[in-house]
Amino acid sequence: MPEKFNYHEDQQRGPQTEEELIKLNAMIKKKERQGGIVYGYHGTSAKRAREIQQKGFQDTRCVEGGYGVYFWDDDYPNNALGPAQKKAEEDGDNQYAVIKARCTNARPDFLMGRPQWLVNSDDIEILDIQFYEK
Repeated sequence: MPEKFNYHEDQQRGPQTEEELIKLNAMIKKKERQGGIVYGYHGTSAKRAREIQQKGFQDTRCVEGGYGVYFWDDDYPNNALGPAQKKAEEDGDNQYAVIKARCTNARPDFLMGRPQWLVNSDDIEILDIQFYEK
């Protein structure tokens, strides 16, 4: 039997508390106010960020079950730092990166007790990439 993939903490889909539901509803209302456009942050290793910069994002099916690319809402940009550091560690990279993007057709998702957007790669416009040293 293969070893269990343990990238994230235990997953719970959907808001689990009233506070989390309020956050998710606020995200959806903000998207509506912004004409269906959201801004989000994606954390990754510096190596992967450079590949994304050259070739664009690639849709993937995540262990959580979503298909596309996950972004933290722009109200929670620092949430991208943890996954970025983890991916840099996995890649043996001494740098990590956070990609800011403009996303259309984003679908709300709520994983790890934090609101996120799930976006298909064709609906992502990279605005900025910040690189950090570990």
